[in-house]
Amino acid sequence: TPADFERVFGPDEVSFPVPVPDPHLWSLEDPYLYSVEATLAGSETRADVVSSYFGMRKISVVDLPGSDIPYVALNDRPVYLQLALDQAYHPEGYYTFPSDEFTRNEVLRAKQIGLNGLRVHIKVPLPRKLYWADKLGMLIMEDLPNFWSEPTPQAREESERALHAMIERDYNHPSVFSWILFNETWGLRTEVDGDEVFLPETKEWVVSMYRTAKEL
Repeated sequence: TPADFERVFGPDEVSFPVPVPDPHLWSLEDPYLYSVEATLAGSETRADVVSSYFGMRKISVVDLPGSDIPYVALNDRPVYLQLALDQAYHPEGYYTFPSDEFTRNEVLRAKQIGLNGLRVHIKVPLPRKLYWADKLGMLIMEDLPNFWSEPTPQAREESERALHAMIERDYNHPSVFSWILFNETWGLRTEVDGDEVFLPETKEWVVSMYRTAKEL
């Protein structure tokens, strides 16, 4: 049992605070990342080491100075979003990138033409794509994979499963600032007497998905 495992081997999760005085914030102009190396010493002769990174930044909504127009803000500074819809099709691999260098260059080219963000469209992006967005300073809107059929119980269940897995995996990337749960009204209409109808129970499900995303 989990209790027996913990008694013999110790806890499988440990949390502790790490003070970061005067944090160097991640931004589009200065996408600063902290390097992390965690070492778990099992004995005097063996140690498990995990390397990672993190960025510190704040996403909020503020009024554009001198107006009542709401803007997305990065570290309390309003950002004029200049994004492209990123479908990431590749002639030879479709959704598969030819190389890590190609992945990096795709994000870099977006910056070079003046974009500050990408909306990775109706699919969960590759972790390396998000890594390069973190590293190079590019905001990411992450889309939940969509379905085109009617919102059947099976379709809703799969969307809910994907939503939990997507946010659990990617919530800690400093580049990800927005989650897109539905693309327009794809998959949200049910055929009734020859008409496509947005049913009350579907509206309730959309609201529940929004609340779930906020909770996650």
